[in-house]
Amino acid sequence: MNGIKRIMTFNIRYKNEIDGENGWEYRKDKVVSMLDLYDADIAGLQEATIEMINYIDSNLRDCYSWLGVGRNDGKKEGEFCPVFYRKGKYEPVSHETYWLSSAMDCPGSKGWDAVCPRIVTCVLFKDLGTGRKFDFINTHFDYKNEANKNSAHLLKKIIKERDCGVPLVITGDFNCTNESYTYRYLTQSGQSERRLFDAQAISGRPHHGPSYTINMFNSEQKKEKIDFIFVSSNVKVVRHAVLADHWDGYYPSDHLPVLADISWPTI
Repeated sequence: MNGIKRIMTFNIRYKNEIDGENGWEYRKDKVVSMLDLYDADIAGLQEATIEMINYIDSNLRDCYSWLGVGRNDGKKEGEFCPVFYRKGKYEPVSHETYWLSSAMDCPGSKGWDAVCPRIVTCVLFKDLGTGRKFDFINTHFDYKNEANKNSAHLLKKIIKERDCGVPLVITGDFNCTNESYTYRYLTQSGQSERRLFDAQAISGRPHHGPSYTINMFNSEQKKEKIDFIFVSSNVKVVRHAVLADHWDGYYPSDHLPVLADISWPTI
């Protein structure tokens, strides 16, 4: 595993009182266990409130730290797209949060037909072992059609303005499938745009696990893959998996986490 970085994206489902036996109080230790067992170097989470983040932070090994802000006020209110990282291996050089709206610097702003504010957490990391810098972006797109499409356009704009020379990894719940306009737009190559690759599509080893990430706590509802890890062309994907771990039929979330082992040249 030398030189390999383990990345995870995981929508951990917000604390919702209607979830009953699948409520946060029954799931929180399962979420921590997933993060701990799979030993992610960096994990992008979605739907996490500050209460949930504090619980995870307090119960994970102390080798982790995290970055992010709440989408409602740019501080602690509302859901976060936090980035958890191994603080002994990586150091944040800079980090920003943008809102997926026409007022991307305005906390709480909603874009297009979105039902709520949506955000992008961007972190420039330094690998303390090699000195190499890399970009990590974590997001959660809205499910409404125009907001979903325009969020993809805005994300590409954000990427274009960042340093194209460093490796790029993007995690998130994109609320779209690989047959959607949004997915095609993100992964197409265009003039003056950095092309993104679905980590599953370029994995060196066959994909492991289910073909979907929405499990709705194992209900009979339609199951689709809407959570992805995207990478730039200078990132090698060694393996890719969707993790279907459960505790006697009880899942840590209504989404399954996605994991990828990746690498890139040290210089």
